[in-house]
Amino acid sequence: MFDDYKEKVILAYQKKKEESTISINLLRPSPGKLRAECLSVFGERCLPKDERTFRLFFGPKDKLIDYGHGISKFEIDKFRPLLNFLNGKTNVTEEKNIELLAWLIDFEPRPYQYGVNYKEEIKAEIAQEVIDNPHKTENQDKWSSSITSNDGIANEEAEVAVADIQTAFGKVDKVKRTISGSNIKKVIPFFMIIAAASSGTYFFTNTPPQECMYWTGDHYKRISCNRKIDNATVIALDTVKAAHLEKITQPDTLTQNAVGKVWYTKIDGGIEFYTSDGFHPIYYDVRLKPVTVYILNKYVHRN
Repeated sequence: MFDDYKEKVILAYQKKKEESTISINLLRPSPGKLRAECLSVFGERCLPKDERTFRLFFGPKDKLIDYGHGISKFEIDKFRPLLNFLNGKTNVTEEKNIELLAWLIDFEPRPYQYGVNYKEEIKAEIAQEVIDNPHKTENQDKWSSSITSNDGIANEEAEVAVADIQTAFGKVDKVKRTISGSNIKKVIPFFMIIAAASSGTYFFTNTPPQECMYWTGDHYKRISCNRKIDNATVIALDTVKAAHLEKITQPDTLTQNAVGKVWYTKIDGGIEFYTSDGFHPIYYDVRLKPVTVYILNKYVHRN
């Protein structure tokens, strides 16, 4: 359901906000800052898959690239409903606002896909966060997990805040249980089991995942996680990257049709082209950018 997708987008926004991994325009948004951020993000990633979001929010355009000019002229007051939702002034908002937020924070997978079980993904993330951060205090914005107990006093009560999350409906849900100090040790493994079952991974064993992958030089190859490859880093399997991310070894074959379908980055004074977006397969901090007409003319068709 879209409500589950909406909640997952909000959770991602809140987490990025806590970690300060989003633009200052989104940390302290205003209608003007939201428009400025749209212009900035559009320059970084103008992807065909986001055209539906652009069409819903900014109105139809003849070409995908035309939205850049449309955003610069877009009335800033039309960003106010999204702003009110982010600031908690309203509990509901239109789907187009959620899709725009997903695009702004580079949420994946986007846009909303009918049939995807977003609810199960949310449960798994919440359970894992509780386990990863068992000592966060309740004055933090999103997650909290605290235990007040005295092992020497069996009857002393302890309050366990399991989760403190910002929901898609603009309010904070706190799931709390009051238990005796003698039962605390029973509760923690219980949530460990839930987390493992929800995500399909047993977090508390040393058994590695069954499948991994490594970069061959122009594509990812699946292998067993127990194998070692000389001069290569074996990482956990990402089925999306394994299926779609490849290096284009003959960039001179690229045409103008590559715009919006091919990505590039500059490495060591040269330029590399790839079939999918994301990060560089070796330099993990280097983000791939969508190819533009300018890039094609300068580096591919210069002769």
